[in-house]
Amino acid sequence: VELTRSERELLLNLLHIDREVEKRVVNTRPVANRFPLELDQKEMEGVLSAILSEANHTDDRNMQKAYEELRERLEALDASAVESGKPPA
Repeated sequence: VELTRSERELLLNLLHIDREVEKRVVNTRPVANRFPLELDQKEMEGVLSAILSEANHTDDRNMQKAYEELRERLEALDASAVESGKPPA
């Protein structure tokens, strides 16, 4: 997954994210203004679940929309990776 700066910040604000994934998000460095993050299927499912939880529990409509958009984008990437037989990047 190649994250934008704002997408990376959203992931850093998740309360229920796997600690190993969180460490990788923290340590990822920008490449061509994107933040590359490799996730396996289980990690991707965990991130998607954490994003959904956060979106459902925030009172801020703008944050809710941002989380929903990120979840949709990651789900689309995950679905295309499954179809191609490749692990999500």
